[in-house]
Amino acid sequence: MMRGGGITNEFEYEAPPPGGDGERLEAAGSYDFEKEGAIVRPGGSDDGSGDGDGSGDGSGDGDGDGSGAVASMACDVVVVGSGCGGGVAAALLAGAGYDVVVCDKGPYVPPAGRTNLEADMIDRTYEGHGLVATDDGNVLVLAGSCLGGGSAVNWGCCLDPPMEVRAEWADRHGLEHLRPRPSPEERGGGGAARAHAHAHAHVRPPAKEAGELDGAIASVRERIGVREGSDVGHNAMNRVLSRGCDGLGYRWAVTGQNYRDPAGPVEAGFTCFSDRYDNKRSGLVTYLADAARSGARIVPDFAVERVLREDTGGEGRRTRPRATGVVGRTGGDGGGRGGRRVEIRARRCVVMSAGSLNTPCVLLRSGLSNRHIGRHLRLHPVTFAVGLFSPDAAVQSRPTGAEGGGHLRTASGIAGNVLSLISEAIGIGKDGEKEGVGSAPTQGSIKSWLGAPMTTICTEFTQGPDKGG
Repeated sequence: MMRGGGITNEFEYEAPPPGGDGERLEAAGSYDFEKEGAIVRPGGSDDGSGDGDGSGDGSGDGDGDGSGAVASMACDVVVVGSGCGGGVAAALLAGAGYDVVVCDKGPYVPPAGRTNLEADMIDRTYEGHGLVATDDGNVLVLAGSCLGGGSAVNWGCCLDPPMEVRAEWADRHGLEHLRPRPSPEERGGGGAARAHAHAHAHVRPPAKEAGELDGAIASVRERIGVREGSDVGHNAMNRVLSRGCDGLGYRWAVTGQNYRDPAGPVEAGFTCFSDRYDNKRSGLVTYLADAARSGARIVPDFAVERVLREDTGGEGRRTRPRATGVVGRTGGDGGGRGGRRVEIRARRCVVMSAGSLNTPCVLLRSGLSNRHIGRHLRLHPVTFAVGLFSPDAAVQSRPTGAEGGGHLRTASGIAGNVLSLISEAIGIGKDGEKEGVGSAPTQGSIKSWLGAPMTTICTEFTQGPDKGG
């Protein structure tokens, strides 16, 4: 954490790489799952189902509707969901030699198909077209529903699980393997050592002291290329936040970022609108691509209805049912309606990683009755804040053209000009007409206004009221 000094690595926004859209797509070097043959369509010529039993009878799922499955696949492990959990599981299992099938109810949008247009990409890649809300309508719930899941649409801010939360998991739920390993100071004992450890609770344990979860976190951070400290570029918004914290005496910290370009990445504003040039190292371009390179088959547009289960106890004996696969529909509306009914049999196991919104729904439809299913959901509220500054208090980055071809540093006040800043960023002139906005997907965007979101955070109030926060 920091107090005083402010941010010194104020990177200048630079022009995009030379060349047109095609050259930039090629320079990104993205893994195209479709072109590489990793995408399969069950029931079609590329379904890869020749290793299945071909029965497609739907037996053992207990649905009793007699409809069966019109297509079938077989594998060692079926992974439901391709986001942060499913992608990692698929990569590790496929890398270990298992035959893995990853299914997701969302579509696969290849790099060339990502328009970077807000309305279009939210409609195509977000759960419920970006319109999911709580029953009372007070909270809009944004979640990814595409190949890559939340990792494909979230920003690039990378935060480790807080140490106090991990301690709570261990204390309240007996999950000792998630407890943070004691630091050298804590192991040394003594009041001063304990006080030092408490004051530095945000610092991750050194790798040689890392426990099971610490090692997993370190591995993920390395694979997705998290940058920290002076390697992270900051836009005007984050610099204002750090200076404000300094002025008020509040603690603040630089957050880790997994963008390829550390210097105020030009494409950062597109991160939540599909990231056409894959500037962010999401799970889609890291773990899921790793899984595909190891032979995993990817089935997008597949809405899982339920998990198939079989009683393996034998005659006269009853044991806990074993998951043997999933059944669902592909090519429908993403909600299980329409399309072709497909069964995917798993010889080893089923990994459920369909997100906190959809995993409970699948489990309940599958007949599971654990009292915790569907409960304990925690949302991470986000709100917008607009600051009003005197003319010399802030430095803004404004695009020099509709394509965002270059960026000009201008000292400009925000007071009375918030709407004009937004209008300029999206390419709307004073008369309300679009100025110079063509068909290129990088035109008419708000990328220069957003910059790289949330590269700094105020940590003054994160400890809770019982810890002086």
